[in-house]
Amino acid sequence: MDVKSLPSYHDIFKARMAIKQGKVPPAVRQDSKPQPHPPSARKDFLTIPELAERWRIARPTVYNWLKATGASVFCPGPRGGRGRKLVPIGEVLKIERQQFKRL
Repeated sequence: MDVKSLPSYHDIFKARMAIKQGKVPPAVRQDSKPQPHPPSARKDFLTIPELAERWRIARPTVYNWLKATGASVFCPGPRGGRGRKLVPIGEVLKIERQQFKRL
């Protein structure tokens, strides 16, 4: 890598100051973060962390809600393992209808 192609200290300082002020420097693209799934991908299952983020509650509370409602959870890993748990989207919608109140 050529030294001339590297940004100068002044450019780096300006970019950091812009980020601190809530502005996005011109060299940083908005879509620079990799997407976990393409936007058009159909999701039939949600993971426990995704449910916690969707419902804005703690992960243990998600487990409590799943146990309380008797929701079916798919565990693709070995039996008794600490694998990733997947909840069908139909179960999620059913829990949301039960738990959340309409204002």
